[in-house]
Amino acid sequence: MKYLVTLLFLFSINAQSMEVPRLKLEYSYAIDMYCPLRVEPEALEPWQLALIPKISIYQVELIQKLDWFQFQWDTQGVPLLMAAMNEVGAPFPVSALQAAVFLCPRYPFMGTPLAFNAISYLESSADDIPSLGGQPLPVFFFISTAFHEVLHKYITSLLKLRPSRILQKIPNETPLYRAHLHLFALQRKSFESLGLSHLLPHIKKLESLHGLDYKRAWESVYSNNELYRELLGELKWR
Repeated sequence: MKYLVTLLFLFSINAQSMEVPRLKLEYSYAIDMYCPLRVEPEALEPWQLALIPKISIYQVELIQKLDWFQFQWDTQGVPLLMAAMNEVGAPFPVSALQAAVFLCPRYPFMGTPLAFNAISYLESSADDIPSLGGQPLPVFFFISTAFHEVLHKYITSLLKLRPSRILQKIPNETPLYRAHLHLFALQRKSFESLGLSHLLPHIKKLESLHGLDYKRAWESVYSNNELYRELLGELKWR
């Protein structure tokens, strides 16, 4: 609750400084309707496969809570995005965004198309996901991951206009590693600007679950303050 109050306070101060794009969350029937029960080669664990036939059960709760998820973004995600835009000093390339919210365990959060997986954030599915122990993940993890995906769009638009010299020096690095250096730097700065540095270790654990390239990019940004400042400097427009 403390960080929510902080976010709301800072948002009220900065709301007029730069226009934040409106992000509209909508449930995607299509993604869940066509969630395949099997693919070859099979990549899901047995417990993940067992979630798919239950999507229609989880769907009821998600549809009921969609406005709640929207409120969480509007009150917690918007201040994060505002902090990022204020740090950079450049407007977002569009005035509105639309994100599909879905449950299919085969797909992660995505930036293109913009889509958020809510299956780990529901009471009805928590008992069926062993790592959750019957309790859904805190909704702020949903918000921070959504923020991550929206930042991809923002940073991509910035680097198209002003290519990164830092990335030009590491052409042989993996695309995932390269794509997350500026993102993790701006994410870090946004959290720090809002007094939320204490949440970053928890976000690190969440990001590290996505793979080694995410973990390496995170460590590069957090272990090398000079690189951190250089990455932010490449994004700044004022």
